[in-house]
Amino acid sequence: MNQMILEYAITGVENKISELEKTISKGERYLSDIKLGNKVRTEKTADEISHVIIKTKGKIEELTNFHFDLVWKLSVGVDE
Repeated sequence: MNQMILEYAITGVENKISELEKTISKGERYLSDIKLGNKVRTEKTADEISHVIIKTKGKIEELTNFHFDLVWKLSVGVDE
């Protein structure tokens, strides 16, 4: 049972990381478009977009560490 919970949690963390990576990609596209003078579909400034990217990268780093811990627990059979 605990193994199933860990596997489910790992999948959830992987999905969240994927979503956050898409957010970063979208933000980087917006910054590129702003730099080129193209119109973007957001009310945020370039600085605000940059801040969101930095904040999101931090979240990804935290989730990556958490993912590593979950995978480790699954591999050694540690349940908390």
